[in-house]
Amino acid sequence: MTAGMQRQNILQTKTSYGWIEIVGCADRSCFDLLCHARATKVQLVAEKPLKEPKVVDIVQFEPNKGAIGKAYKKDAKLAMEYLAVCDECFITEQEMLLNSSGEFTIETEGKTFKLTKDMVSVKRFQKTLHVEEVVPNVIEPSFGIGRVMYSIFEHTFQVREGDEQRTVREASDVTTTDWAVRSLSSSMVFFPSVIMVLKSHLTALSTREGGRD
Repeated sequence: MTAGMQRQNILQTKTSYGWIEIVGCADRSCFDLLCHARATKVQLVAEKPLKEPKVVDIVQFEPNKGAIGKAYKKDAKLAMEYLAVCDECFITEQEMLLNSSGEFTIETEGKTFKLTKDMVSVKRFQKTLHVEEVVPNVIEPSFGIGRVMYSIFEHTFQVREGDEQRTVREASDVTTTDWAVRSLSSSMVFFPSVIMVLKSHLTALSTREGGRD
């Protein structure tokens, strides 16, 4: 049984303990790679050539190297490398802190840097792009191998009533339906397509079964 959650799909199986989760697939969107980029100071993007150049709005930190260098000496390079790879969302959030409290804090390489208005500002400008940089989305699958194995064993092995000394391996049905073709939409517009796919599968199945010795 699959249950849809916010940005996550879950696979559950029914055991003697009830329904338990055995697989979870989380849609992390681009959050993970943006965090890794800030932590490693490496842009984790894919490049997509554009058929025609386009003008985009750019938002980036504008560090005052002199002020940051004076405050943090040899560690100033760490702070400026971190600021160079921050995404627009993060920059906008820190800009709000900078305007409201006059400072914000960043952490990198195990060090903490408090940056004030005289150390950093936010620069906005337009740029003509010939190649578009795309941050890939991440799908995070997680399999509970122990739970999967337990579920297989519980559905496969049974104890014979009245003779608990012996167990019998019996290939029990895990689900009431071996397979199904369903539309993700309740609209009847897709119903003919579902029937067409179903018929093609049934034809292929009957051909395969009929060809066996």
